[in-house]
Amino acid sequence: MAENGNTNLPEVIQANEQMGSHSPRSRLRLGTIRECRRELAKLYVDARCGAIETADATRLAYLLTSLANLIRESEMEERIEALETKIKVRR
Repeated sequence: MAENGNTNLPEVIQANEQMGSHSPRSRLRLGTIRECRRELAKLYVDARCGAIETADATRLAYLLTSLANLIRESEMEERIEALETKIKVRR
């Protein structure tokens, strides 16, 4: 692309260099709060050892925390619906 004279293109960084041990090719399992917690712990270690910039780690941690909260809310919603169904059946 630089042949076209466009030298303002962003530098391409391999995922392994930018994200430490996190690779977009590896399948992350983030379907439970426990899995989100495990990924947060890995992210923390990567940030502490300098494998990922702390600003990037902060952004990713925010997203993981948001995902964990959504999972928690979804589980609570399912539990409430189950309780409401039980109450309706008893009536």
